[in-house]
Amino acid sequence: MMGVYEIINLENGRSYVGSSHDIKKRWNLHVWNLRKGKHVNRHLQSAWRKWGEGAFSFCVLEIVGRREDLRKREQPWLDLNFEADDNPYNIARDATASMKGAIFTEEDRKRRSDSAKKRPPVSEETRKKLSEAGRGRKHTEATKKKIGDGNRGKKLSAEQIENLRRINTGRVPSEETREKLRIASSKYRHSEESKRKISIGNKGQKRTKEARQRMSAAQRGKKLSEEHKKKISEGGKGRIVTAETRQKISAIHKGKVVSEETRKKIGDASRGRKRSEESRRKQSESTKGKALSEEHKQSLSDASRKPYPAFIHRETGEIIPAGENLSKLCRERGFTKGSLGRVANRTRSVYRGWVLFKGEEDK
Repeated sequence: MMGVYEIINLENGRSYVGSSHDIKKRWNLHVWNLRKGKHVNRHLQSAWRKWGEGAFSFCVLEIVGRREDLRKREQPWLDLNFEADDNPYNIARDATASMKGAIFTEEDRKRRSDSAKKRPPVSEETRKKLSEAGRGRKHTEATKKKIGDGNRGKKLSAEQIENLRRINTGRVPSEETREKLRIASSKYRHSEESKRKISIGNKGQKRTKEARQRMSAAQRGKKLSEEHKKKISEGGKGRIVTAETRQKISAIHKGKVVSEETRKKIGDASRGRKRSEESRRKQSESTKGKALSEEHKQSLSDASRKPYPAFIHRETGEIIPAGENLSKLCRERGFTKGSLGRVANRTRSVYRGWVLFKGEEDK
């Protein structure tokens, strides 16, 4: 027999309403669990212990012809039960969802939490089945909001954080997942408080060499928008780099060889940029008293090295042979590099009597 049933406490009038496709079998299951003290409904179980089995009566409220109509026919009787009694034995108010509308006390929550902690850990096989079952499932916007509201402000314990870290270690998200995360995070803006917390959380954190390589590979070839560049620039303004940080940056770049392509990019980016008086003063102060290594001196010399043609003095006839380092020549002779350079480039005819040496006819 299929239909809606009721379990009534004859001592106080409180009742429990349910439905089943086999009412007799369902009643026997209720009685078996109550006698064993294992019934899932703790209110009904507590009353059974207090009043005894003889205080309860079982009756059929409605016979239902089709199985798919069971929940629909149970709901009116359930509503009537809650209207007649503010505190019936039913926990949930919705017949289609066993826990929908249920209100749990702190004691209930603690009992459920303690019970869950005693469960054995979920096996890898079970995890895989759960993952496959949930794959492709899409939450509605209302569900997402409920999940968000439920987790907001919740603080994870150190144990939970460690478990999450262990689970996610070595997990590589697919390109599709990365794109979804990027789109989702692009709509989110951290508050100043959140930024401060993230900063404090990352302070002193040391990333492994493997983690650094992954981060570097992820950023390689990525082009930043002008808006993004502007934000990075504004974020770095006024930031004071400590001596310790400078040493770390220096150690990281030591021995690193910059490609010609990178040099060209840096040069193009810096060309035409005007530094403020404050920036110049800071640069001057940072280099004051700094002893350059011989290697550094040599690299600077090589960078400024510019070949030059032969020169001859019109009055004395002295000849300066062609060479490889115009800067060095100007330092040794006390010449102005720019002026002599223009003579070499044929944009100026003479500098302090020195002209280009064309050959034997100039002697």
